[in-house]
Amino acid sequence: MDDSKTLLRLNDNETYILYLASPHCVKSLKTPALQTGASSITPNGSVKNLGVIFDQCINMNYYHLKNIHCIKTFLTQEALVTVVHALVTSLIYYCNSLLYGISDNNMNCFQRIQNNEVRIVTNTRKYDHITSILQKLH
Repeated sequence: MDDSKTLLRLNDNETYILYLASPHCVKSLKTPALQTGASSITPNGSVKNLGVIFDQCINMNYYHLKNIHCIKTFLTQEALVTVVHALVTSLIYYCNSLLYGISDNNMNCFQRIQNNEVRIVTNTRKYDHITSILQKLH
């Protein structure tokens, strides 16, 4: 049997490369293409993995919260909770394995996302303390 037929091959349409750097360094980051055999993979500014969009600074885009905030007046409380869990909370739990070893700064970002989820569901204002509300929900 020919060994070249049993090796894994990259799917050029589904293979992405993302160079990671701090927000300060990303502007001066040189991002060469990666050569793998006959294929050349050009770097992207962001990639999607398990439904989460990562950019070069390891920021994760949770645009759903902004959209939910815009439509929350049209939803019942029960529907609002369902939408928040379906579009945001489930995604955080689903991509939990991607979060292993992330920095404290990025972990704080996730805490802010969870705080914003609670604010939307409980109709809490932006500058109200959230700790007591989080404790009531748990």
